[in-house]
Amino acid sequence: MSYSQTQSSGFNPSQPKGARRVCVLGGGCIGLSNAVVLSRRLKERGQSSSVSITIVAENFPPATTSNAAAGLWRVFSVMGVDQKTLDRWAESTQRWLEEQMRTSDGADHGIFPTFIVEGADASSGNPPDWLRRMNGFRMLTEAEKSLFGLRAPVAWQWLSLIVESGRYMVWLKELCMKGSIRFEQRKVESMDDLAEYDYVLNCTGLAAHKLFNDSAVVPVRGQIMRVKAPWIKHITLSTTDNTYTYIIPNRDFVVLGGVAQEGNWSTEVSASDSAGIWERCCKTIPSLRSAEVLEEVVGLRPCRKTGVRIELDSARLSDGRALPIVHNYGHGGSGFTIHWGCAEDAVDLLLPVLDLPPALSKL
Repeated sequence: MSYSQTQSSGFNPSQPKGARRVCVLGGGCIGLSNAVVLSRRLKERGQSSSVSITIVAENFPPATTSNAAAGLWRVFSVMGVDQKTLDRWAESTQRWLEEQMRTSDGADHGIFPTFIVEGADASSGNPPDWLRRMNGFRMLTEAEKSLFGLRAPVAWQWLSLIVESGRYMVWLKELCMKGSIRFEQRKVESMDDLAEYDYVLNCTGLAAHKLFNDSAVVPVRGQIMRVKAPWIKHITLSTTDNTYTYIIPNRDFVVLGGVAQEGNWSTEVSASDSAGIWERCCKTIPSLRSAEVLEEVVGLRPCRKTGVRIELDSARLSDGRALPIVHNYGHGGSGFTIHWGCAEDAVDLLLPVLDLPPALSKL
């Protein structure tokens, strides 16, 4: 095998004897959620003992792109997907997140509601139909726009969910562990590195550009600042003059952003981007100038120009065997917004291929 390191996560249950071996490739939000959805579906069908699930990834939380996400339920930077499909994925994910939010430890999972004030250039058009259906939606008056520091020609407010990426990713990993899902940390260079598995759920995001020779996969670089500003209680979004500005409160910090630079592979913090983010956010909410900057983070959104790829495929291994693969990547900046709906679709493709024996009756 060609990989840089192999490391156990410290929690790896034994594999059921004779079980079909499924590799979930990728340790970000998409990979972990696919593993959880598959585990839950198998449990519902009484077939958990027929399948062993292992997540293989070079990086696990907190060292993933998902951990750099601003953390907001809102569609952003998804290419090539029809609105009906996008709405279905987003609504399914919203239902899942709201169910978890209403549990006694929902806040510990990083999920909580807040309202958003959002402004846009006239050229960006009025809010889309899906947004108009959201709870609490209404257009803002000129006086309200001024109060919130929005200088955009049109503005509105609506109620959404914050999905605090760090806490949510920890919780997804905990769900995996409760589902007896194994973890293996290593870098995969080719599908031959996964020859010990019977099936693969490919959730590699940007890495699919090289690993699967998918030239449609491109980075859309993002950069954020995390600051200490506990007085900020609402989300502010603004798309004006070809810039995207957002102020998103989390439990322990406030996220300031951002940039969306297609084709930029740099993961280094840019001083000019920092200055632009800081000035735009402080112009919107002047009190932020007194906020302490805690850290700056760069992440590469895994976009795919031809749309999110959720489909059945196979790879021919060097031993001649065809390894079945279900792809699920290319979610752009909307991973936390559509991850659960996409995982459901991917698992729907995988389950018939597994050709599992009927579950034993519980009677």
